[in-house]
Amino acid sequence: MNVQASSAMFQQEAQELTLTGLQAESGPRRMDAQHVILHLRDDNTVERADASGGVDAQVEGARGARLHAANATLTFGANNKVANARLAGKVTWETSGETVSHGDAGQVLIVFGANNQTQSAQFREGVDLVQTAAGQDSQSTEFRGDGLDLRIVGGKELETANSVGAAQILLSNARASTPTGATPAKSSTGPSKTKTLITAGRFDAKFSSGNRLSTLTGSAPVKIVSSTAGQPDRISQSRDLLAMFTKGKTQALEDAIQTGNVQIDEGQRIASADRATFHQATESMTLSGNVRYKDASTGAALTSDTLALSRAGGETIATGDVKTTYAEQKGQPSGAMLSSSQAVHVTAQQMVLRNATGQARYSGGARLWQSGNVIQAPTIEFNRTDRILTALSQDNRRVSTVFLQADKSGKEVPVEIGADQLHYDDLQRNAVFDGSIILRSADSTLRASKAVVILRPESERRKTAKNSPSSAPSEVQSIEANGNILLQQVGRRATGDRLVYTADEQKFVLTGTPGAPPSIFDAEHGQVTGVSLTFFNRDGRVLVDSSNSTSITQTRFKK
Repeated sequence: MNVQASSAMFQQEAQELTLTGLQAESGPRRMDAQHVILHLRDDNTVERADASGGVDAQVEGARGARLHAANATLTFGANNKVANARLAGKVTWETSGETVSHGDAGQVLIVFGANNQTQSAQFREGVDLVQTAAGQDSQSTEFRGDGLDLRIVGGKELETANSVGAAQILLSNARASTPTGATPAKSSTGPSKTKTLITAGRFDAKFSSGNRLSTLTGSAPVKIVSSTAGQPDRISQSRDLLAMFTKGKTQALEDAIQTGNVQIDEGQRIASADRATFHQATESMTLSGNVRYKDASTGAALTSDTLALSRAGGETIATGDVKTTYAEQKGQPSGAMLSSSQAVHVTAQQMVLRNATGQARYSGGARLWQSGNVIQAPTIEFNRTDRILTALSQDNRRVSTVFLQADKSGKEVPVEIGADQLHYDDLQRNAVFDGSIILRSADSTLRASKAVVILRPESERRKTAKNSPSSAPSEVQSIEANGNILLQQVGRRATGDRLVYTADEQKFVLTGTPGAPPSIFDAEHGQVTGVSLTFFNRDGRVLVDSSNSTSITQTRFKK
């Protein structure tokens, strides 16, 4: 080591050499200090060096470093080799190379090994350390806490880092793309930023080659705040954390696994589970174990085996024993099946929710009900806000729906309708059934290719508790069925191409085509055909329009 100073004073009795304006160099290393006292042994080797008044050190090369402290104490071993260094008084540093870093702390203790290579470092008192890997999309990592211990291999490679007490780690990186359905953030400074702030009672980190963060564990209490421009913060809390980072030159958070009483808060959406796995590439989080979820924007609350929340895809996917409840809302007197203020319940094996539209798709033995209205189907698509639903069949599993209809005595009885597809719009109060329609009531069975059922408005529902309690299904106001009509009642069989039923009059109007006119067969009167057939369910009367004129034949069938 070559040492130069503006002045030097040696006290032989104390074995101390006092230097001012010190400049020391050893290969690529250099140190400058305003005031230094060297404490010597009897063989004139250095035992300790006390520097004050400002200390600057630097290492040149591909992996350079610069350091500043108000004062420093260095202890030496045999042959004047540095054993450790204690720096104090607003210590700052920066490094260069494939991974660059900078930071500051109140105190730093560095332990050296063979060839004066750094072996470990301890940072204390308001530690702030920022590390950034090379690469345009690389992630920067910032540590803040009261203490941090580093273990270093070969004087250059970080091996482990352990926080002393509670600390924070801030991960941030520039994003080159915008998630599907999101609006790009306007910025004059370049790509939008994503930030993840992790707080824990203790951190333990491992590093790979090039001082790249490999894994990070955190212990209770753990809190993660993920921020993306244009979207609400996602806050997740848990007992434990395991985070894994990508390999290679471009480093970023890959997966983060939280376990133990996980709580998620994302704007209007909250959730809880035993375990949560966050995947950075897709900005998705998967919850498992005792999953509970609420979305204030749709009024939905659900439980399931697993739940995936995707920001990039704009979806919420629940799987396994899904149970959803849409909270009570203001009643809609002009509506029917979905107009009640009572809650809507849906069960299925899977739910896929489009967050932007509120459209939910339930599949795997789906069942939706509100009061007495029940719809079962392999798949149900439901939008509570627009009060629209679509139910679809699969293979031999069909759509099944229950309504109310008055029988010939005026008593309301359930009507079950099976079909391949149902589309219901509560604003229009019409339920459109397609594909091999089978409508069964207490005294009739109707088959058709298609049927449109108009439901009675909620405001006009019969109020008697005996015939129409508040929990009863919606009432049928009219039915229009088309294609291959077959109506079967006790002692009566009717066929045609189009059938219109009016509930208030208990009236059926059946028509056909020129080549296949409508007909009614009765065991006592035989078969009756005409241009149109009108029969009344209440008293059994039948009106037969036998031509295009006003000539009508009336007969009565026994029932």
